[in-house]
Amino acid sequence: MLNHFRLFFPPKQSALAKLYFTVGFLNIGLSLVGIFVPIYIYQLTESFYWLAGFMIALSLGVLLFTIPTARLVGRMGIFKAVFFSTLVRITYFLLLLAAPRFLPFIIFAGILEGLLVPLFWLPYHLIYVREGKDGWWGHQIGLMNLVTILTSFPAPFLGGFIVTNFGFSSLYLLGLGLVFLSALPLLWVRDFVRIEPFLPEKLLKEFTKSNYRPLFLGFGGLQLEGAVGFLLWPLFVFELTQSFTTLGAIASVSVLVGLLANFFGAEFIERVGSRRILPFGAVANAFTWAVLGFATAIPVVFGIALVRSVLGVFYAVPASAITYSLAQKAKPFAFLIQREFALHSVCFIAAILLAILWYFFPENWPVLFTPAVVGSLMAVLLAYAKNR
Repeated sequence: MLNHFRLFFPPKQSALAKLYFTVGFLNIGLSLVGIFVPIYIYQLTESFYWLAGFMIALSLGVLLFTIPTARLVGRMGIFKAVFFSTLVRITYFLLLLAAPRFLPFIIFAGILEGLLVPLFWLPYHLIYVREGKDGWWGHQIGLMNLVTILTSFPAPFLGGFIVTNFGFSSLYLLGLGLVFLSALPLLWVRDFVRIEPFLPEKLLKEFTKSNYRPLFLGFGGLQLEGAVGFLLWPLFVFELTQSFTTLGAIASVSVLVGLLANFFGAEFIERVGSRRILPFGAVANAFTWAVLGFATAIPVVFGIALVRSVLGVFYAVPASAITYSLAQKAKPFAFLIQREFALHSVCFIAAILLAILWYFFPENWPVLFTPAVVGSLMAVLLAYAKNR
């Protein structure tokens, strides 16, 4: 039992500790808002295609800005990049607030969300790769998940309450303030990571190599499933419940159950091995998506959401652990850039695919959730990916 508490006491790594604090605080703000953004866009525009357009704009933002922004991150330092990403997030919230006056602001917000990938998520993953230790990935990822869950699990319920009683403007303003506060500690952090140079043409050329395909398809599968989760899961639950508070409550309780699963699951994954666990987690995740499409009662959806929270640990944690392990053995920054290109190339295609499916099968959830089933199964390929 004492081994479980090692999640709370990782090896002394100050950079990771600072990252835990910032991400924990940031997630309070993001969790207040995140699950409600698709519903906000859908209700505001009365069209799923604006929502798909938001996702397409996000993907294009990543594909167009990752390489130039990555060069900028190399010059300014990763903690400064994380700090400046907060200013981008604040602008993102302001654009969503202004969207009722000018709907194309939704697309601009999507582009800024894409810019956050090289400005925030690349440095985030790079700190992990540089500071982490092989053999400790399950514990370190478990700790980050633990921090995220502990700081954010009440937030969706609170967000639903705020939307119901005070509207989306109040929700976005509160989220904006919390995101701003999360960046303040980074003003007193000294950068420590040296970013290796990279050649864009070489990175992109490797996409065509056969030994890269398991990685590309595995990452693509993760993103395909994630796109369905972001765009369709909130719409599905809200259509069933017609309540922001109930949607938030389902999300909050699911996160809390995931906390318990993460607490015990991370050590088990480390002991058994991420590559052995991922196929089980991916197949189980695919099964829950397949069943979810046929659910028509709130208690059934709630039960499936809880099961997904438990099984999701055996899907998300090993996938992340494999990614960090491979990145550490390669050129980390170049590897992570390739990862984002793989993820968001598929995200771009997924948004178009979901728009087409919505046109022919509107609100036909078994059909609309099929890409999530396929994506989960594709993610199994990460278990067989090797360093190039």
